[in-house]
Amino acid sequence: MKTDAQLKRDVLAELEWDPSINATRVGVSNNLTLRERQASEYGAQRIHDALTRYAEEEAKSIAVIVEAGTATLRGTVATLAERTAVQTAAWSAPGICRVVNELKVQS
Repeated sequence: MKTDAQLKRDVLAELEWDPSINATRVGVSNNLTLRERQASEYGAQRIHDALTRYAEEEAKSIAVIVEAGTATLRGTVATLAERTAVQTAAWSAPGICRVVNELKVQS
């Protein structure tokens, strides 16, 4: 990634060919701030809603706990494929950085 000074130098080099632009008045600034998206109870509800759309009966036996960006899945599912699908749904929720999958597959 280029620094602000490198970017400014590149821009000024490109502008040298156009004398109508005053290069001394060109500035480059990168004031981007990244912040973590917060997961909350809203995140847990979104995950549970997605599960309900996927399989209403199965969703009743799954608990979703969201804390500090981690979704913990607890309960029982019928198949390994279902366990994977629930985990995928949890990962897709906004603000989730980690999924702890404690789902058990019925035998």
